[in-house]
Amino acid sequence: MRRIIQTAIFFISLCAYADTSEEIAVKTGFIFNFFKFIEWSEQANKDNFVLCSYGKGEISEALQLLDGKAVNGKSLIVQTNVKKENLSACHAVYLEEFTPSILRDLQNSPVVTISDSPDFAKQGGIIGFVSESEHLSFEINLDAAQKKGLRISTPMLKLAKSVLSSK
Repeated sequence: MRRIIQTAIFFISLCAYADTSEEIAVKTGFIFNFFKFIEWSEQANKDNFVLCSYGKGEISEALQLLDGKAVNGKSLIVQTNVKKENLSACHAVYLEEFTPSILRDLQNSPVVTISDSPDFAKQGGIIGFVSESEHLSFEINLDAAQKKGLRISTPMLKLAKSVLSSK
């Protein structure tokens, strides 16, 4: 329970940022911590976690800083600028370049999709970053996650700005 509270405090402390470089650092911190609160199916549960980025951008460079970090007893392997056809081998993918066809391609794969594209979660993505007056938060599409066999823990759901669910 103490670890959950500490992580929740970390999430909350990341919610304010002043400029683009700080925003990228905050998003990177969020993405790292998402791995602590998501459970993949047995089939997708490999020795290491694989975090991928699709498209080129500043956050891809920042994600490289997470390469080799330990999360939940596993190493986090970061792969940037991954080709569209290889995204299904990732546990999570940050979409710097978003097209709805990517979500269709990954709909049957246990891959957590993350983006800051407008209305990303409403379009079927799992985690969408949202900014409001210098605060960064995220939305979760719980239905999309559950269809892929992913479980998002209650503490993370409580920290989300909104949770999209038909239940």
